[in-house]
Amino acid sequence: MSKSALEPLNCPQCGGNVELDDEQEYGFCKYCGTKVQNSNFKIIKGNVKVENAEKLGYEMEKGRIAAQKEEQDRIEKEKIEAERQRLEKIKREKITYALIFFIPLSILIIMIALPFIFS
Repeated sequence: MSKSALEPLNCPQCGGNVELDDEQEYGFCKYCGTKVQNSNFKIIKGNVKVENAEKLGYEMEKGRIAAQKEEQDRIEKEKIEAERQRLEKIKREKITYALIFFIPLSILIIMIALPFIFS
């Protein structure tokens, strides 16, 4: 089996790169796992000839849009999670300040007030 140059192809689902050599019947997109068959591509002197190019272009665009939306959704979820963690941190800090400041202050006030109460 001779080694041949890898040809970069775009996944029809997400638009990611799929590398196939001319001896491979099919490969898988490393981003979304879509099976990409080499039978749809004919390698001619380093160029890629695509059968059903219009349909493939449409599918690629759908995949690109879907991948873009997934990325936007992921970023939005990360922002929401970061905000939740920020609010949780503020809540913990308020509780910590209460324990560090108000409880000792209350004890101090009681200690100062006790002699006046019992005298």
